[in-house]
Amino acid sequence: HPLGMPVLDDHYRLRLTDFALVTGIPSHGKSAFLTEVGCRMVQRHNWTVAFASFEQQPQRDFRRNLRTYYHSKRVVHQTPEELDEADYWIDRNFSFIVPNEDDDVNLEWVLDRARASVVQHGANMVVIDPWNEMDHSRPRDMSLTEYTGCAIKEFKRLARGMNIHLVVAAHPAKQQRREDGTFQIPSLYDVSESAHWYNKPEVGIVVHRESKDRTVIRVAKSRYHDQIGTPGDVSVSFSTETNHYTVLEDKH
Repeated sequence: HPLGMPVLDDHYRLRLTDFALVTGIPSHGKSAFLTEVGCRMVQRHNWTVAFASFEQQPQRDFRRNLRTYYHSKRVVHQTPEELDEADYWIDRNFSFIVPNEDDDVNLEWVLDRARASVVQHGANMVVIDPWNEMDHSRPRDMSLTEYTGCAIKEFKRLARGMNIHLVVAAHPAKQQRREDGTFQIPSLYDVSESAHWYNKPEVGIVVHRESKDRTVIRVAKSRYHDQIGTPGDVSVSFSTETNHYTVLEDKH
């Protein structure tokens, strides 16, 4: 299923049963990119999308972002009728997995709520954002690498068993600075200090803001090139007025 974004379609085509990782430095645009992906899948392919977000409030942040995306203008500039139209679209096509104050947001809780979203709302795509905000309790005799491997195995089993496209967003554990003070683009190996994040997903994507007007979407890994795209970089610009990404230049 292509996103319908020029150039990026050569690198990232969504397939049911796949498990994808999206990483990048905090505040560099991972969530905005995943919102764009979800909205495009709804509009182009009639998918239903479930967001499990532990950093945003669904009724405040997500609804505002989706309203802006739908009408390509800020909420403050929308009429009551336009807001109602956007909300109707949101309520039909999106669901939100939100923990209560007393919930332990561990792996079991997230997997259970994701399954419920698929059954109750018909979700075709589930986004878990971010991995780092989950409660990662593990047995004393289990290393972080072993725990991560087991968690990814469960994510992959969920994607296959429920026939969904499952995306996990995760912050890198390491952030390397260049001599000029800017951050180097992280790799999939930088996530949670475990090579499992590179080895096991079908797709691995890095979102990195190089400047105010330029973000790099790097598809660092793609397991099936002929079906879901080839690795490569795409330069895009994000508009806070519309919540849309625009491709800046051809791939390189």
